[in-house]
Amino acid sequence: MKITKIVVLVLALVSFGAIVHADTFTTINPAGTDLHTFDIDFVTVGDAGNPDATGFTNLGSAGYGGVAYEYRIGLTELTVGQHWAMEYSVTGEPSPAYGTADSTMAAGSINAMRAMMYVNWLNAGCPAGGEGMINGGVYNFTSWTTLDVWPEEEQWDNGDGTKNAWRHKDAKYFIASSDELVKAAFYKGGSTDAGYWTYPTCSDTAPTAEGASNGTNSANYNNAVGHALEVGSYPNTTSPYGALDMAGNLWEMAEVVGDGSAIPYYSTLAWNCGFIHGDIWLHGAVGFVTTNYYADGGFRLAAVIPEEEPELLEGDANRDGVVSAGDYASVQSNFGATGEPGILGDANLDGVVSAGDYASVQANFGNVLATTTVPEPATMSIIGLGVVAVLRRRK
Repeated sequence: MKITKIVVLVLALVSFGAIVHADTFTTINPAGTDLHTFDIDFVTVGDAGNPDATGFTNLGSAGYGGVAYEYRIGLTELTVGQHWAMEYSVTGEPSPAYGTADSTMAAGSINAMRAMMYVNWLNAGCPAGGEGMINGGVYNFTSWTTLDVWPEEEQWDNGDGTKNAWRHKDAKYFIASSDELVKAAFYKGGSTDAGYWTYPTCSDTAPTAEGASNGTNSANYNNAVGHALEVGSYPNTTSPYGALDMAGNLWEMAEVVGDGSAIPYYSTLAWNCGFIHGDIWLHGAVGFVTTNYYADGGFRLAAVIPEEEPELLEGDANRDGVVSAGDYASVQSNFGATGEPGILGDANLDGVVSAGDYASVQANFGNVLATTTVPEPATMSIIGLGVVAVLRRRK
């Protein structure tokens, strides 16, 4: 089962005008009988080419945060329900230990190998039966327990003359790197020289440690609640780009050590990375820390900016935004072609250029896309004459 066409929904405006989008995914159980659909929300992190944090003392963030490209960051940490979807695709009947499909609790105690397999699974199209978990094309698993770097020509381009050897160049979804995570959390945004906040709550003042709150500088840390909370429990406390819960609640793993020489192996016994962001509900620190300590770990997805799909107008066979005489000619010149809906000549958007496309042009004649300039009335009269001529020639 492939990832469904990403459905972009404008959910809310947060922070300084950040827009939250939802990417929609569909998977299926191993028996192939029941579909399951779920969303993951993202905000965009712009200001490409910003510098690293310097002279920044909050728990080791100095030297990180510079990113040469725009990307998206998860609105929240991955939830139990979103993680449950992969287990459903593998077993069809997830153990109660995996929670429920509708749970919005932050998914904790996830080791890095499983996190990378989840990302591979997403990129592979959320297939059933565990397919895509090790060969999904983002992290290069050579077996269920072995991970390797990509050949140089397949490595992710950092845009600054360096490469990330662990992430594939064509990855769409991935675990946020230390730079991507620090920028999304602390960089003030609005320009490429805006500077960094001390805390990931758009503030230089430590957030108030408290339970779920509508406050603008609050977080679940310092044992204020005694356990992790549902994501989004502090809807008015955001990072500069609009992400939620970047202070407290869970440790968040980052993808790579600074120079890309190691990737996290997130377990109680072996950890050859150790970059964790945030801090859990129990402790007092709220920032970015280098540590080998493992407790209640989760992660936050990052993603590329999706290419905008062109808006298609039924009847517009030549894709100029106006259904006019020229569309009859496009059907004629491309007659018999097949492909994705909307190829040249495909007026009725069924992926086949056939006689039915002439009828679609006629039925929608004169329609225009909302972003297309409508011809003046005199021009339309000329177009109308052209239509008559085309129709007569085809009799």
